[in-house]
Amino acid sequence: MLKDSKFSSHLLHLSQLQIINHKTLDEYRDRLKTYEDYLWFGKPDQISAIECSRRGWACQSNDLIECVNCHAQILAQLPSVLKKDAYMECIENISQSLVNSHHRYCVWKFMIIPESIVQLTDIYSNETVNRLLKEAEEFLSHINQIDIVGQLQTMFQIEATDFDLLSSSYLNDSRLLSAFKIRVFCWKFNKALVICDKCCREIHINMNHLIFDPILSHRAWCPVLKNNQWKKRIEQIENILYKKSRNKISEIKTNNDQTENILPDIISTQNLFHELISSKEYYRSCVQKKLMSTDDKRYFQRTLHYFPSIENDASRITWAHAVNSREKLEEALKSSLMFIEADILIGSSSSNPIMAHPPHKTSDLTFSDFLNGVKSTSKGLKLDFKDINALQPCLNELEVQKDNINGPIILNADIVRANPQCARPIDAQRFLSESLTFAFRVIPQLMISFSLGWTTIYDKTTNSYTWSSVINMYRTITQNDNYSLFNFEITFPVRLSLALKSFDQLHWLAQVTKSGLTFWSPINEVENTKENFNRLLQFRTYFNRSLIYYDLPPPFDSLINENFYTQNERESGKDIFPSMKDNWHTTTGQEDNVLVSDFNAVLLKSNVFLRTKQTFDSTVACTWSGTIDFLTDASSQTQAVLCYLAETEHTSKAGMTITISKTGSIEVLYENSQGSSQVDENFVFPSYAYAFRIRDSISTIHIEISSLDIENVSLTSSTLTSVPTSVQLTVFLNTNHRRITSSDENKHFHAAVVGQNIEQITSTDNNPTGGIVFSRLRLTQESLCTN
Repeated sequence: MLKDSKFSSHLLHLSQLQIINHKTLDEYRDRLKTYEDYLWFGKPDQISAIECSRRGWACQSNDLIECVNCHAQILAQLPSVLKKDAYMECIENISQSLVNSHHRYCVWKFMIIPESIVQLTDIYSNETVNRLLKEAEEFLSHINQIDIVGQLQTMFQIEATDFDLLSSSYLNDSRLLSAFKIRVFCWKFNKALVICDKCCREIHINMNHLIFDPILSHRAWCPVLKNNQWKKRIEQIENILYKKSRNKISEIKTNNDQTENILPDIISTQNLFHELISSKEYYRSCVQKKLMSTDDKRYFQRTLHYFPSIENDASRITWAHAVNSREKLEEALKSSLMFIEADILIGSSSSNPIMAHPPHKTSDLTFSDFLNGVKSTSKGLKLDFKDINALQPCLNELEVQKDNINGPIILNADIVRANPQCARPIDAQRFLSESLTFAFRVIPQLMISFSLGWTTIYDKTTNSYTWSSVINMYRTITQNDNYSLFNFEITFPVRLSLALKSFDQLHWLAQVTKSGLTFWSPINEVENTKENFNRLLQFRTYFNRSLIYYDLPPPFDSLINENFYTQNERESGKDIFPSMKDNWHTTTGQEDNVLVSDFNAVLLKSNVFLRTKQTFDSTVACTWSGTIDFLTDASSQTQAVLCYLAETEHTSKAGMTITISKTGSIEVLYENSQGSSQVDENFVFPSYAYAFRIRDSISTIHIEISSLDIENVSLTSSTLTSVPTSVQLTVFLNTNHRRITSSDENKHFHAAVVGQNIEQITSTDNNPTGGIVFSRLRLTQESLCTN
């Protein structure tokens, strides 16, 4: 008998270990997706993301992986490759730990995803080519134009007539041929994404005009790139298409010098090479010699990678503020500050862009003079556009000077209002369209990132970023399927006085967009209190240190680095809360309408379920709780519904439902103890936010609902005193229908939430504005069975 009963359930019979089904493969791909470039960088083949994922390991943070089953952890920090013996020994130890570190009864100690799943399959038949063509054809209804760039422009010259022997329907369709080239190299299309089958890289694309390199867009460790497998695929396709007479594919010249091949890894870990890695000449030479894949280039273009001395900690970036005059520019250039921040608008006396901040309309420094002054420096530039008409002229000048600019460039603009009383932002779609067009033209010569903010005010009535404001930001940057923005680093500049009380909102926005934050503040606006500093530390605790910049005045600027905890201290200080991303999800195809982070889920569409990933045992008592936020611009008809779902392969049926309206009305629909349908109604004080707690003991359900953010509604004093801010309800159920019977074997029971009457259309731009936020949903039960 096994002594460790806690883990004994994980031990499989040996005959089951090599059974690989679709669920196993999906879980393997889910693990592989956790290996973001900045978390698992520069690892050799023995401990690559693929090898770790095959053994059941998922990436948790920088160089840290964890078994998804027994939760063992491995810290895989490598010494410098200059210390060859120590480097090789460390790799060998970590490689062995991929097996040995699992608990002795963990299934992944004995199991591994077969290598055949990872490897590319050969293409030998017309049927395979035809299948790839049909899969490519499915994508064409969603995209207008495709341009293939990179080596395939000259190395894979297939034509429509090459397919005559396969299917005449494919003649004379250049878009289909381009889509076929993409599909051949393991890319699949999914809405506004292309996803690699092998390395699971997801790339947001412009659905109107896709410009894509099917080879170098893979991750550096992708099997497509390994041993030039992509060349082999080209030969196989050409043989099938009877292209044997074509000239042989020219070999890519590679440098056999092993020292040069590992040079990027050496430099990235050695601060003494700061000047070399910061020079664009080195960067360009790496690109020209193909020492970096596209994936590596994008990693290199992360702003922090330009400053290796800060050790990937964004809080150590220093800023020169409002450099809008010749005097301030000279001071900034002489200083040791890393970034120069300046404001740009069209002046009152000329149509040329000048460096000035509203309400000023004059300056002794034009943008042209500013650019001439900074182009020879190694400092980064943050360009804050206050006038949309200044944008394109500045981008044109930057493009002309791209060979002379060294440091990273952050393009900043306030494109959304924090609330209706704030100043009008600049034209968001024009800013994004013109900036993205420019960015794609100048990479990799220039390192471009985006800073997208809100116009704000700070008074007694406005002390946070509301859910409406952050969801408006999300809708703005994803409008018109503009997902190509997410190929660049994004930070959201947030006003400290508002951000301190907006952790949930900003954490959600950063997670669903895979972006970061930049804190800023006017002098003396925020008091230096323990409460405020602890709120600021909360962001440091839950965000990767590479994702938050602190552009703050005294005393907060000095307090940041003096008081921030170490990584271990921050981890131990986290509240223990089950991640909603890990425990709740929506139905396939509705991911754009239900956006889930660790603490919050935002529903943007009616009648779309968010439900537990785990099956729910309807015979065991449970408790579940959470909060509900209605957007401030949501209709009074908007409703949040809590329910149980009984699902089979083809149907979903709701059991008991609890409906909470924005107006405070409550309705509970259930089958009572006599077996008949019953509706109980009640009312709680109107609010934008409600907390709920449900205690389900099978035969009886106790429901408690409380108003959290009481709305300023017009009620008479007599009515006001009669409306409670918290209500408790008890319902008695028909237990016979709650027990699982033999006929229920194919049913899966889940807890679920859904919204009704969510979508509201504004009269100005016909864009939906409604939404419901479910926060910190927690369901506890004596036993939960993974579905």
